Amino acid sequence: MRNSLTIICLLGSVGVARAEPTAPQPWSVGVAPRVGVSIATSKLGPFVIGGLQVDVATPIAAHRLLVGVDLSVTRPSYDASAMDPRIPSGAGMYTIKETELVVGLVATYRLSSGERSFVPWVGGGPVLHMLKTNETTTLAPGDNTATSTELGVEVFGGADLRVGKGFLVGDLRLVYSKLDHPLTGSTNAGKVGIAVGYRFVF
Repeated sequence: MRNSLTIICLLGSVGVARAEPTAPQPWSVGVAPRVGVSIATSKLGPFVIGGLQVDVATPIAAHRLLVGVDLSVTRPSYDASAMDPRIPSGAGMYTIKETELVVGLVATYRLSSGERSFVPWVGGGPVLHMLKTNETTTLAPGDNTATSTELGVEVFGGADLRVGKGFLVGDLRLVYSKLDHPLTGSTNAGKVGIAVGYRFVF
């Protein structure tokens, strides 16, 4: 009888040990595609924005400091009118479409360890802002274009929520650089982006 009780106790201990959840393992590389809405800080209108951030976890601050590359693209636009005495109506319409490609080197600090289910973070870094302006107008046939590459800055914040083996991501980003094309005049290519995505971790 005593032996039977001992076996039952041992089996019970094994069952309890198996039921204990294992903590998620720290990850080294994160790949986070995202999609959202870009709202310009100039007269360019809102538009869809897509992005991709690839991060590598460093050993600094218990792997909370990440360094990586961020890419994003959007194409905001606006319509306006212009006066011109050379046309019968005296005025014409034109449309500006601004293609914006951002390539940034960024650092991200995670405010809690990667083992947590909810991890807020902040970050930023310098960017190359590649800009292409396309103008279509009723004042003259054909399109006009202008291009430039500007040095800018990106700052951002957001949070990861563990879903499956990775994280559901929500973020808010501000990207800013100047925009000084003949077709746009002296303005800026700043924008606020709100996006969601998923971080695959390895």
